[in-house]
Amino acid sequence: MGSSKSTTTGSSTTQPLSWQKQDIQNIFGQANNLYNTQQDPTASQFNTYVGLNGTQTNALNNEVSASGDQANAGNQTMNTGTSLLNNAC
Repeated sequence: MGSSKSTTTGSSTTQPLSWQKQDIQNIFGQANNLYNTQQDPTASQFNTYVGLNGTQTNALNNEVSASGDQANAGNQTMNTGTSLLNNAC
């Protein structure tokens, strides 16, 4: 049986090609500006809280009340079931 050999040659560079250089500098410059803007404590971080209006507040309060009512109903059902099981034994 025969064997075969292949050889690959090439070159590498650690710098962008001349036609890429300006675009890459622009991209990294813009990224750096964005990063610096986000690090600025006076810049808006978009983590702001907007107060609720009356309708929204009432809706949330109703949800809290309803979930409390559901929890109470669940507890009552559990207590009834436990009582029935205790009486059955």
